[in-house]
Amino acid sequence: MNIGAHRLWASCTGHGSPTVILEGGAGSTFEVWKTVQAQLAPSHRVCSYDRAGLGRSDRMASSETAGSADDDLQALLRALRLKPP
Repeated sequence: MNIGAHRLWASCTGHGSPTVILEGGAGSTFEVWKTVQAQLAPSHRVCSYDRAGLGRSDRMASSETAGSADDDLQALLRALRLKPP
């Protein structure tokens, strides 16, 4: 998904409310959430994604910092047309 400066990879499944966003920690990719996403999808809209520089997402620009992850998530929510919390 193109969020402007780069692309983030996201996988959205299911339907319902609330929408659940899954983000891997400690350098993990969306893959750590496959089982959880499949279990939640029958009753919720569920999206997992790779942060910039991880998995299938583009690398971060050299000027980006860890603080940019929040900006990226907000841009991804807009690109996916999901309402932020």
